[in-house]
Amino acid sequence: MGDVRCDQPGRNLDASISACTAVIASRPDSVVRLALAHLNRGNGYQFKDDNDRAIADYDQSIKLNPGDARAFYSRGNAYSGKADHERAIADFGEAIALNPRYASAFNSRCYERAILSRTASALEDCNTSLRLRPGDAPTLDSRAFTYLKMREWEKAIADYDAVLRINPRQASSLFGRGVARLRKGDTPGGNADIAAAKNVQTDIAPEMAALGITP
Repeated sequence: MGDVRCDQPGRNLDASISACTAVIASRPDSVVRLALAHLNRGNGYQFKDDNDRAIADYDQSIKLNPGDARAFYSRGNAYSGKADHERAIADFGEAIALNPRYASAFNSRCYERAILSRTASALEDCNTSLRLRPGDAPTLDSRAFTYLKMREWEKAIADYDAVLRINPRQASSLFGRGVARLRKGDTPGGNADIAAAKNVQTDIAPEMAALGITP
């Protein structure tokens, strides 16, 4: 039998990781069960920002059950956390190949491609994700980020407006909209958005600068 703390990790990540470790140590007869334990333990490590340990578990999960799109998607997120954008893009692609309706994988690949200024393919991914999951705020944020990279200020603002109607305190969207407004010549509006973003997240400016977005 499985351990619910491994199968359904809650707020106590250490307990979830320990439960999954116990499942792995028990060497269950089911390969799929063992792969899932590695996947879930990897997720626990990733939530703790321990991406290297997460990747090691995802590697094992994929080796045991290479048909699970979730493991590739999760490993892609861990590589993203290490700013290894090429590997992240490759893993999101594997997840999509296994599950062509994996909206989150399309969104994540959109974002990673936009970081690398591969804006045409990024935009295609975001649009696909939105067709699969209309109105999704994280994907709208990713598409707005892509439009920023494309210098399509009005389209970026429109998407950021949509995100902020859903989540008015989304720091990346406030900051991105502020930059777009500044580029369009709306200095008061742009500065107000950037100030609001910094009030929500004090380190948003250097975080966005690392992605190539500055006022």
